[in-house]
Amino acid sequence: MEKEGSGIGWKSWLGMVLLSTIWGSSFILIKKALVVFPPYQVTTLRLGIAGLVFIPYFFKYAKRIDWSQWKYLLIVSLAGSGIPFFLIPYAQQSVSSSVAGILNSLAPLFTLVLSILFFNEVFHKRRALGILLGFAGAALLIAASGGMGGGSLTAGLLLVLAALFYATSANVVGNKLQGMAPLDITATSFIFIGIPSLIYLLFSDFPTQITSHPEGWKALGLVVILSIVGTVFATLLFFRLVQNTGAVFASTVAYLIPVVAVVFGVLDGEEFSLFYFLSAVLILTGIYLSKGR
Repeated sequence: MEKEGSGIGWKSWLGMVLLSTIWGSSFILIKKALVVFPPYQVTTLRLGIAGLVFIPYFFKYAKRIDWSQWKYLLIVSLAGSGIPFFLIPYAQQSVSSSVAGILNSLAPLFTLVLSILFFNEVFHKRRALGILLGFAGAALLIAASGGMGGGSLTAGLLLVLAALFYATSANVVGNKLQGMAPLDITATSFIFIGIPSLIYLLFSDFPTQITSHPEGWKALGLVVILSIVGTVFATLLFFRLVQNTGAVFASTVAYLIPVVAVVFGVLDGEEFSLFYFLSAVLILTGIYLSKGR
């Protein structure tokens, strides 16, 4: 594993930028897909396509997977994709894609907190300040996006919870699955959750949604992009970063995710207020301080 900080190679930094760009644009894709599909269909379609992509690989290499680690693989499947993929679309019914992208950047703060609590990560005052600033920024953003009541509060909390699940997955990959190939982790996690999602989707009114809505096929194409690029490829890249650099560094993709999400949101006509900017500054400052040794 590369060391945190200056010892990290340029390929890892390039991977982080690429991953941030892909995941940052996923919020606008979800927003567009929600015009046609309800949240559960966006998620089950996204997971189902990912599961289909990995079926050939899974059956070819299933024997080499260390099935003694099945509990950790299941945790990664649920926490790294299954649960947050459901939470985010439901939340985006009430908040903008920009807000969703900013709150998603809490993941590295949660990653650090979990690392401190369960994996002997070093804790000191600077990191404590970073954690406090980050969560203060999240609270401000939730309040600014619609007040402390109603749908916006619930949506904000769902996005915070999604970030916590992402952090859980990152720590499990970084600390419990170091010896397993990233492609094996990715394939197994999406088989676990993707195939059941696809079966559920087939018994829904999904085909009717495509054919009856004028934007149906376009929305389907966006979810396919979201699944193959924003889910399969990006998850594989993320697991590689976690194994090469550690969970805390890899989760700092969240530095750029909100920037990309906000740019796409503004281009799509979303409001971006001063409070949103201040919230993002607090969260990203918190991430920066929390990484200090």
